[in-house]
Amino acid sequence: MDVIADYREHYPEVDVELSITDRVVDLVDEGFHVAIRTGDEIHQDLIARPLSPYRMLACASPAYLASHPPIEKPQDLEGHQCLAFAQWGRHPVWRFQQGNDIRTVPVSGGFRSDSVLALRRAAINGQGVTVQAETLVAEPIANGQLQQVLPGWQLRARPTLIVWPPHMRNSAKLRSFVDFVTEHMGDVNRG
Repeated sequence: MDVIADYREHYPEVDVELSITDRVVDLVDEGFHVAIRTGDEIHQDLIARPLSPYRMLACASPAYLASHPPIEKPQDLEGHQCLAFAQWGRHPVWRFQQGNDIRTVPVSGGFRSDSVLALRRAAINGQGVTVQAETLVAEPIANGQLQQVLPGWQLRARPTLIVWPPHMRNSAKLRSFVDFVTEHMGDVNRG
């Protein structure tokens, strides 16, 4: 949202309609000009530019952590309520890395959602451990609503792309937006 607000300040003549959804939209059929997507797959009919990947963190509320067994290594998550993103499938696996040591942990729990915001709220409300983009949990961590678990372990960063359909390539408005977003979120060596 901060990048879009900055863009609007630089280009006040361009109208922006923002749709936030965790599902993959069909840009052409649904009338979208551009999308920001995370993940490894990109539809072959779209043009894409890489953005900085999302750094992922595992976190839970202090109340949840105080009332459940300690999480000292990735395998400890197997005994916890893990709040899973529905698009990761019914049997998600979280992969943690510490140096050359890689641990793959099958996780389960009583709540899944296709909304990262719902998962974040469930974690804040003490419902379990969630894996979220650092940008989504930085504020709740800073204000004490959430606490990072396994801080010595890294989760794989999620690739992020800005994508648009080829028929939009000559749009000056689209070019200005893509260039602006890429400039502000495009350091692919970050994260």
